[in-house]
Amino acid sequence: MHGESYTDFMLSKLVPVPGNIGESNLGMNTDLMIEIAQELDLIFDVAVNINTRGPSRILNFAKRCKKLCCFIHVSTGK
Repeated sequence: MHGESYTDFMLSKLVPVPGNIGESNLGMNTDLMIEIAQELDLIFDVAVNINTRGPSRILNFAKRCKKLCCFIHVSTGK
C-alpha cells in the first residue's frame, strides 16, 4: 500500500517512549502515562531476545564458572 514510502509512513506513526517495564508505572511519570493511555491503539512487545537468548547467554557463561555447583533459571512464562 505504501510501497517505497513505507519506512517514512511507519516512522511517522511510531513514537519511542522512555520507560522501564521493570518499574511501577512502567518507569513513566503519571502525566505521560495518562497521555499515552488516551492515544495508544497498539502495544508491540518484542521479548524474544530476553526470553530465549538471555538464558542461553547466561548458561554459556555458567559453563565457564569453575566453582559453580548450581544453576537455577526461574521463568516468568506460563
